[in-house]
Amino acid sequence: MAPSMDQARRRRFWLLGTMVVENLFFSAALFGWSSLLPILVNEGLYSNLCENENSTITDDPYSEEVITEVYDYNSRPVYPTCSEQSERLNLALTVGLFLLSGLTFPIGMLMDKVGSRILRMVGALMFMGSCFLFGYAPVEKSWLLFPAVALNGVGGILHTFTAFQIANLFQGKRSTVISINIGAYASAGVSFLLCKLLYDSGISRQSIFLVFGLLEILVIVNCFFNVPVTPIPDPEDAKYGMHWNIFRTQHKVTGKQFYQMVSHVGRKLSVTDEQAEVAKQTMMRKGSQIHSSQVHLELQFKQKKKAPTLASSIFTPVYLLSLFVLSIAQLRLNIFIGSLNQVLNNLTGNDEEQVDMYTNIFGYMQMMGIAACPIIGLVMDYKIREVIEKTKKHRKESIYRKTSSCNGFRREGSASSTSALLQQNGDVATPEKKPRLPSTSSDDSTDSDWVKPPMGLRIRKLRNSSYAFGINAVLIVLFGIFALIPILPVQLVTFVLYCVIRGFVNAAACGLYAIMYPANQVGSLIGLQSLVAACSALLQYPIFVLIERVLNNDPFYVDLILAIASVFCFALPIYMYYKSKHMRIEQIKEESEVPEKQTMVSRASQPGLQLMAVPEDDVFASNGDVEGV
Repeated sequence: MAPSMDQARRRRFWLLGTMVVENLFFSAALFGWSSLLPILVNEGLYSNLCENENSTITDDPYSEEVITEVYDYNSRPVYPTCSEQSERLNLALTVGLFLLSGLTFPIGMLMDKVGSRILRMVGALMFMGSCFLFGYAPVEKSWLLFPAVALNGVGGILHTFTAFQIANLFQGKRSTVISINIGAYASAGVSFLLCKLLYDSGISRQSIFLVFGLLEILVIVNCFFNVPVTPIPDPEDAKYGMHWNIFRTQHKVTGKQFYQMVSHVGRKLSVTDEQAEVAKQTMMRKGSQIHSSQVHLELQFKQKKKAPTLASSIFTPVYLLSLFVLSIAQLRLNIFIGSLNQVLNNLTGNDEEQVDMYTNIFGYMQMMGIAACPIIGLVMDYKIREVIEKTKKHRKESIYRKTSSCNGFRREGSASSTSALLQQNGDVATPEKKPRLPSTSSDDSTDSDWVKPPMGLRIRKLRNSSYAFGINAVLIVLFGIFALIPILPVQLVTFVLYCVIRGFVNAAACGLYAIMYPANQVGSLIGLQSLVAACSALLQYPIFVLIERVLNNDPFYVDLILAIASVFCFALPIYMYYKSKHMRIEQIKEESEVPEKQTMVSRASQPGLQLMAVPEDDVFASNGDVEGV
């Protein structure tokens, strides 16, 4: 039975834990292709494309009958291998990776129709079917490998995509939770590594993939009992567009607080016509909420800006540059997966033991993704809490200054302001605290009151995104450099960089789109980006054929071209950094224009006789002193 939203919130840590485990084993398992490939080769899939001296074959090179006579140490038949077989298997990988990334866009649209609960169950069934095909596809029907990788790719991306909404249960930690989710996705290749270790120990392929597929039943049961039917709402969307600022006060109104509230409302009601006109202009330009009988003493609704269309968001420089950067990264990583066994064979001189050892090491290292991705989450959340606190403090101080200026009063310290008020009532001020004469220049008071505003939250997030993509660009360039070095131990560094980049790129992209674009477009933009990157990754197969047939199994020149192209990945972080600087300048410019408007209000409200300064929020304490509340 589906849980309610309140029950889902209470079970959020259980959902987070199961999300990590399910994504780790059942999402992007094709990233462990280097571990799955030896199993497929040993089982003879597409070995009918090769010639074998120890087998009886027909004259047709595509014959379905291959009778072997050689067995390995596990009493398994040994099948022939050839470049044609490698190309066909690599084509299957290309199809699977394309579906793993390219279906994000239509899946996002479908999820809006049927919800994530049903899609997650469907994804589990598809992944289960792929495991059965991997386990029971016979040599005579090697073509079943293509529907197997297709179901594996589609089922895997359904696991990942439907898990993103769980982050909405963790308000204030959404970036970190999403990063953990993507880290589990990037580390999912470990599932095929476990299959390879079990296969090497003598367990049959059929038994391994049968158990692996049946484990998906646990995913379906967990989804049925713990995932709500309705989508989990974004906590930032739970904001209402109307508010009663004029009557906002504390829950317990004491004498001092009541005096403060009444004085505050009274000053706002006493705004003159000249002040009201200037206040209205300021309100229209800044969205300020200045309440008076002349302006708007009624229920106010937040005026929302017209949201940009999806087409206008797609053709922004940030999005176009992100498509270029992520396409290069996707192609680079997919070529590395597809040609890893080829590279290891060249560097080890076809030493099967060393190739097997380094393949297992690479599989183990893929677990680094789940530990590395939260680092990007920390980079994306850098100083976010500090900016929020400073912004709240600055708004309170700004409201205090605005109300003082709009009502024609000069804001001063509590002691001097009170002395001036006592003089106005006929009392004598003490010699120690002479009342300061009101300034004859409004510019002086407004200049002294204006404070440089803290960096806006959106600007801070954009700058953090530039840092994240800058780190990604550095890692991608280093990855290309180390891939060019034909030394076997150096390839361990490329293994590490691959695992880190795989998670960093996707986590940074999701965070960037959430910052720059409207919430109702983020899913479509992420899906379109994945589709474009998947289309570019289709180049992997012709590049692999080029390496096999033209470059004599030496991918050096391909790696060199990709390493040079990786340098252009710096374009995106550089653009975002300078855009954030420009937005910061615009923010300071807008904030600095507010005192000028306040000066106009102050001058328009000054009569022939100069008013004495009156404090805004100071109230008299019982002992005769002045206390600021």
